[in-house]
Amino acid sequence: MKTCAEGTLRHIRVLSDGRPGHENQSVGLALALARRTGATYEVVKVDPSANVFTRMRAAAGGADVATADLVVAAGHRTHLPLWWAARRLGARSIVIMKPSLPFACFDLALVPRHDVGIDAVDTVRRVLTRGALNRVPEELPVKAAAGLVLLGGPSKHHGWDGAALAPRIARVIAARPELAWIVADSRRTPEGFLQGLELSSVAGVAGVGVRKVPHQETGPGWLAGELA
Repeated sequence: MKTCAEGTLRHIRVLSDGRPGHENQSVGLALALARRTGATYEVVKVDPSANVFTRMRAAAGGADVATADLVVAAGHRTHLPLWWAARRLGARSIVIMKPSLPFACFDLALVPRHDVGIDAVDTVRRVLTRGALNRVPEELPVKAAAGLVLLGGPSKHHGWDGAALAPRIARVIAARPELAWIVADSRRTPEGFLQGLELSSVAGVAGVGVRKVPHQETGPGWLAGELA
């Protein structure tokens, strides 16, 4: 088994199921580790619709298998391939979010606190996190004064009340009139909510335009660029 002490981490393999949220978290972790160690990283696509054997072969194959010291993944369809790739390559493994396999299958799990309860504590193989990992670097350059509202949507953890949410968004924007605001939705946002969000009166109070950005108009690096 290879070790990943500072200065010895050479190459990180990120397994991606193609979901932007999962890939952004995994790549964000890889980038943060690379900044500290000088390691390189690669993203290997693991088709979630393929059978498990195909996914496992993809995870453990490729030209850089000999140099991979660490394998990182997020998403249930990557868990077994992650376990297999780390075992096959003799590398360490990090799973992001609560795994569908036992924690003992991975060297480390980075798990959102809301997935395990407020009384849960860190263990040798599990570190509890607040918020999602991302690609934004720790040291940010000076930038123009701007505000960003990111809209989510209903999920198994949260409901959705668009009628109640709209005036709250307006109040947030009106409270900071010195900022140039962007309001962006996501794939989870109910269809038509962003387009129907009435912010013209707020924009007049703020003295600046409020720009709406549908998620269909954003690329893979859009959010990181706005937050950087």
